[in-house]
Amino acid sequence: CRSLSVAEARNVQMFGRNLSLDLAQRA
Repeated sequence: CRSLSVAEARNVQMFGRNLSLDLAQRA
């Protein structure tokens, strides 16, 4: 598999954080 670029890794990190916050607010 290809390696993630720095920008892509950052986007994935941000997405995961936003998802966690969204779930926390719903709980």
